[in-house]
Amino acid sequence: MYKLCLTSDIFLDASLSSSVSIQQLVENTLAPEVREKRCEECGHETATTTTRLVRLPKVMLLYLKRYKYLAAMGGQGGTGTSTTTSRKVTRLVDIPDTITLRKMVSEDVKIPDSSLPEVIGISDPDE
Repeated sequence: MYKLCLTSDIFLDASLSSSVSIQQLVENTLAPEVREKRCEECGHETATTTTRLVRLPKVMLLYLKRYKYLAAMGGQGGTGTSTTTSRKVTRLVDIPDTITLRKMVSEDVKIPDSSLPEVIGISDPDE
């Protein structure tokens, strides 16, 4: 089983009023990300990390994080304590019948044909 927490900025952006699809959230969650990390060999300050599935899971659990946590520094009397508040994300999410993982798998993963076989001769048992 593969567990994926969907917390993409496209979902958490409250200024966007339109709905977002699960497909967009999965793609944005697994999109390449630039991180601040110093390379000891070349001295670069940033690195791009990419997450790819190396094999397709039999079950994929998508966890939609519906709360955005906001941290604030301060406190009473300038003690330097931090407080955390949360806000529920109420943006609508479109859930299609299927999603594709083609953009999120490594090059050597074979994507099986997902089309259903054509069924011929279905009869109604009540006739």
